[in-house]
Amino acid sequence: AAFAVGQIVGPMVVSALVHRPYGFTAALLAAAAVLLLAALSLWRSSGGETRA
Repeated sequence: AAFAVGQIVGPMVVSALVHRPYGFTAALLAAAAVLLLAALSLWRSSGGETRA
């Protein structure tokens, strides 16, 4: 479900930001931040353990 939300919201965010100065860069940074937050959330939900 989260993937589908990203597929819908992502293009809308890019469309809103692309006309601003450095808009595409801002959209890429926003996407990277969301990806990082998702990774941290998954890592924390797994107990914060790493596998070798």
